[in-house]
Amino acid sequence: MLMTRLVLVTVIISIIVATLAVINERDRVFKIAKDRMLIRLGTLRVLILKQLDTPGLGDHIAIQEMLKAVGYKGFNLSIGHYVFVRILDPSFREVARIVDPDYDNIAALVQNANSEGFRQLSTSLEPLIIRTTVQGKKYIHARVSLSNTRGDLAAYVEGFFATSREEEQHELLVLLRAICLAVGIVIATSMLLYPVILHLMRRLERLSQRLIESNLETLGMLGSAIAKRDSDTDIHNFRVTIYSVHMAESLGLDNKTIRFLIRGAFLHDVGKIGVSDNILLKPGRLDAQEFAEMKKHVNYGIDIVTRSSWLQPSLAVVGSHHEKIDGSGYPSGLKGADIHILAKIFAIADVFDALTSQRPYKEPIGFDESIEILMQSRGTHFDPEILDVFVKIARPLFDLYGNKDDDRPRKDLADIQDRYYKVDIAIFLD
Repeated sequence: MLMTRLVLVTVIISIIVATLAVINERDRVFKIAKDRMLIRLGTLRVLILKQLDTPGLGDHIAIQEMLKAVGYKGFNLSIGHYVFVRILDPSFREVARIVDPDYDNIAALVQNANSEGFRQLSTSLEPLIIRTTVQGKKYIHARVSLSNTRGDLAAYVEGFFATSREEEQHELLVLLRAICLAVGIVIATSMLLYPVILHLMRRLERLSQRLIESNLETLGMLGSAIAKRDSDTDIHNFRVTIYSVHMAESLGLDNKTIRFLIRGAFLHDVGKIGVSDNILLKPGRLDAQEFAEMKKHVNYGIDIVTRSSWLQPSLAVVGSHHEKIDGSGYPSGLKGADIHILAKIFAIADVFDALTSQRPYKEPIGFDESIEILMQSRGTHFDPEILDVFVKIARPLFDLYGNKDDDRPRKDLADIQDRYYKVDIAIFLD
């Protein structure tokens, strides 16, 4: 992950540096072309000032000769040259021009220069120099006004600057040099920082693992403490969590959801801490008033787990594991799709383990009879599709864990937790 991110940073920095280098190089060319145009136009204005003071720009042939004299000496640069320069009167009628005889794109440049949009932009006395693209090639397009001795607009000088092949190769070289420089800097920096970052990440990994283990230990102690209030063993919590995880895996749920399920399954009855012992430990069936009091354990549980941001994902199980598909459950009477899938999964595991386990008020029921009882509530208490999945995997699970009070469920659940809570900061944030 660290190497991937370093490579990604290298690519991003290289792109940024290369882009800035190319922009800087093009700005340099643009400034040179602009400055040369303005400098040579100062010379040209002095040479044709008499014509600028004459209505209609006086002698056009003289203007043409002066433009040639200035243009051939002053508009060619090492970085490129003006392939097309012309002088226009205030009505944009052409008076004189010089062109590169070896350049074959002049007609397209003239068409671009005569476009109505550019003509509207260039009516100001301020110089207008922009970048433009004509038939896929980039140019610097300049149109600058010339004033006469009275300060009135007398003419426009317009030109298209094309960079030389040498300059284009230089831009490519600048681009490659910038990329290499950026990559080299990032690689060198990464080589220096990688061991430090790796050390810090490993340290953070160890701290995160300890924190996760502490949370899981607290989860286990809390769940076990509650389970032992209404039973002489806490093994029920381990079994129902294992059953639930196997169902979730068979249904193809993602790891994050299964982590939420583990927390919820182990804490499903945490609210029983608020139920009195004479109800919780009563050996016989509860009467209506007692059952109403017992049902409050769900709300007690919701109140407890909402106080912890790490335990809040367990609300799906803690708050809804007594809901039924047909809406006859409690505390909210939710129906069908309104019940969270984790609550649907856990409800099956909880009832199955209750049926097949020894309790103070009942003897354990055999596997086949327990499955038959579950199937009788298919579509009323339990989700049909999830129940069908459980029936397919229930027998080997029952043979391993059913009504047994050995250490296997504890060991196997520890292995499950290790699998789903491997060191990963993102897991801790789930």
